[in-house]
Amino acid sequence: MIEPLADRMSSVEDFLHDIDPSLQYHIVPISDPFGPTKEDPTFEVSGGTFIDCVLFSALLLTVLSSVLTECALRLTV
Repeated sequence: MIEPLADRMSSVEDFLHDIDPSLQYHIVPISDPFGPTKEDPTFEVSGGTFIDCVLFSALLLTVLSSVLTECALRLTV
């Protein structure tokens, strides 16, 4: 059974804080494999102020190429 969304988001935040507690994290729920990379007008890729890293589970590994392509398109706009 899949854990509730709030529990999964909390686990991600705990994991990231274990890696580097000095960073500020903005963890968002996603409703499709692209998450904020496609629809969020405030989304900025590496070098921007909003997202420098996107964390994927193994289940989403198959769409990683598509998401990275979308990020590259946003860099060229």
